[in-house]
Amino acid sequence: VIFADADWRNPSFTAVIDYHEDVSGGLAAFGKHRIQYAFPLSEEWKKWIEMNGEPMKQAEFAYFLEDRVAELS
Repeated sequence: VIFADADWRNPSFTAVIDYHEDVSGGLAAFGKHRIQYAFPLSEEWKKWIEMNGEPMKQAEFAYFLEDRVAELS
């Protein structure tokens, strides 16, 4: 099974390979075999995270958006 952590500051996937019942009737050893993938963050995305929640004057915010409009598409 694959679990997604959709935290936009630190997104990742975790795959649990032994997340199933054992065919011999017992339970599998849940969680022993895992694969973790942390998404690499681009420099552009890091800048958006850095500026999130920072107070800006309207003109400063407008320039910030104008300079990064291509990143929004």
